[in-house]
Amino acid sequence: MVNAKPPALSGVYAIRVVRGEKPTSKILGEVTPFFQELTSRWEKYGWLCGQVRLIEQIGECNLIYIGRAGSLCGRYDQLSWGHPAGWPVAALLYFGWELEYGWIEEAVPRNKEKEMKGVYKDRHDGKLPALMRQ
Repeated sequence: MVNAKPPALSGVYAIRVVRGEKPTSKILGEVTPFFQELTSRWEKYGWLCGQVRLIEQIGECNLIYIGRAGSLCGRYDQLSWGHPAGWPVAALLYFGWELEYGWIEEAVPRNKEKEMKGVYKDRHDGKLPALMRQ
């Protein structure tokens, strides 16, 4: 479905790159001074800088995040304000990248998420998608 709104049901979701305009190294080159200034004024912004730096890990695979949610629609909304992946996603969008949010409805999303991450790791030398730390 094109531009479908995620359901309020639980499930597993993924974010993938459709098209990337500007190289991640150039994005980081432009945003790093801003984040360094923020961090110098309020130390807690260091975490935010670390989250945005995860875009450096984006490589050949266009799948950049896998997660689970009690409400797929709620998580989709949360990505714009309170989710750790929201900051790197915002940076990519700001610099012209096109991303997609896809999902699978699942009554017990924990198991499906674990399965999907396992498959991903098997195919990518034990690594998780770029915007994930665990």
